[in-house]
Amino acid sequence: MGTEVSIFPNSEMESYYQEPKEVFAEDHCDVRFEGPHIVVSYLGESGHVVYSGSEVGPGHYKLTAEAVSGRATLHRFDDSDNRLEGSWVEAGAKGMWRIFLSDKP
Repeated sequence: MGTEVSIFPNSEMESYYQEPKEVFAEDHCDVRFEGPHIVVSYLGESGHVVYSGSEVGPGHYKLTAEAVSGRATLHRFDDSDNRLEGSWVEAGAKGMWRIFLSDKP
């Protein structure tokens, strides 16, 4: 029996930056679930960013991204929900993010 893999290569990410001034941004991202693990990748200002982590409770994930000194949380109510929401910290900056999962081309 293998680990279930779900891939959402055409997801949309909304990010809210708290400081130095309030900023809202939208980007494309790829999301991959592999059993209890999650990987979120996107093209950031400084290049390719990869957040990865594991489920710490049903639908609750903790992630890190070494390239940007980042740590984050994401929450999903159930497997049929196409939305993830959470918070992030990168090199002293803080904010929130929301991802709308999509596997449509």
